[in-house]
Amino acid sequence: MAAVLVAQAFASPVAANPLAGMAGAWTGTGWALEQPGAPTERVRCRLDNTYDAKRDMLDVTGMCAAPGRRVRVEGSMRRENDGRISGFWHNPDGFGRPNIHGAANETAVAFTFNAGERSRIVTWRLTGAALQLTTVDGDDETTILTDVAFER
Repeated sequence: MAAVLVAQAFASPVAANPLAGMAGAWTGTGWALEQPGAPTERVRCRLDNTYDAKRDMLDVTGMCAAPGRRVRVEGSMRRENDGRISGFWHNPDGFGRPNIHGAANETAVAFTFNAGERSRIVTWRLTGAALQLTTVDGDDETTILTDVAFER
């Protein structure tokens, strides 16, 4: 169900593609929940995103730090010929490298992945010179799990 909602919300012409604008070095601050119902933790993140125009793919690598722990951020988003987004996302909750499925519009990419028995919806949104990362629980989209604002 979450995948259908993402695709409907981001339905746009095939020409729309924000991946190239998400490339580069980014630093961010915000907060995250380890799981629904857990206390919020302040996080600081650094990303180094690489865009490959030939493959229409954005590789995301980085690290986020919260009090007492560090979490690796890693994923790959590829824009398919029909405009859909596919790839993988490293899940810091310990569920490996699940496949992602989603869509893009002119300024954002949204995708879903499974985190054990629950799904997550991740949105990367460009706003001017900023990049916003938001993750919600796919079973309860009112539960925000991650909210980090990045700048170059």
